[in-house]
Amino acid sequence: MNVVDILNDRQIKYKEAGKDYQIKCLNPSHDDHNPSMRVDKVTGIFHCFSCGFKGNLFRHFGADPNFVDIRIAQMQNKIRDILSNKNLVMPPDAVPFCRDYRGISKHTYMEVNAFTSVAEDEYRDRLMFPLYDIRGNIKLFVGRAFHTDIEDKYLFYPKHTRPPIFPSHPEIWKNSLIIVEGIFDVLNLRDKGCYNVITAFGTHTLLKTFQDRLAHFRIMGVNKFYIMFDGDKAELQASTKLEDVMNGGGYNAERIEMPEGLDPGDLDIHQVEYMMTGMYGNENSSS
Repeated sequence: MNVVDILNDRQIKYKEAGKDYQIKCLNPSHDDHNPSMRVDKVTGIFHCFSCGFKGNLFRHFGADPNFVDIRIAQMQNKIRDILSNKNLVMPPDAVPFCRDYRGISKHTYMEVNAFTSVAEDEYRDRLMFPLYDIRGNIKLFVGRAFHTDIEDKYLFYPKHTRPPIFPSHPEIWKNSLIIVEGIFDVLNLRDKGCYNVITAFGTHTLLKTFQDRLAHFRIMGVNKFYIMFDGDKAELQASTKLEDVMNGGGYNAERIEMPEGLDPGDLDIHQVEYMMTGMYGNENSSS
């Protein structure tokens, strides 16, 4: 029996999320309207990033894991990681995205080489972004659907590849960086004059890998990381958890709480200026 067998047997709805499945929390005392639990596709280890409930799917349901299948899957994942380490190139029919969209100016999209393409079926009707490593190589494409009727709002291509930090070379302001949750949070803040902002595309992997993924920024002089996630209960808990883990790991992290129902991707230029003044005083990066 594997993880999918258990989920199907218990009629638990799931959605692929990288190397995990995303499901509603298994904690009976947690009314999880917005699925917050990640389950490792191979090992069955689960963790709810809203309430903190964690365990192993096999033990939780008293099921016997197939250790041979688990070992094979782990080896396949390692091979896939090796193969996915190759560099990518822009699609031959990539069309630069040169218009304002979602309150963000065309100049900001052009700065990050946003494009549209029909070279791959998955790219159609999506705004695509190349993600670069610190050497300037494209490691991944991320695309956001233009229309709500597309099943998956976000596409990461190729699959099973860990997204690099975006952008790979942010401006460092007063030895600090701001960590936000998603790419449009980054783009909106950059568009409004805040350039010392990065995303790791969610907190799940960053909780486990921040030591490796953020280390080079410390070498570059960063000694303070602000955490600014969406203003809802789940993200408040996630940002608090990340703050605790980073501080416990020797990083200087501070959570910036957003008003309820607001996220960094919603802020207008005046709100961004006010935020920057509150963090850095009258001398801020938009001046």
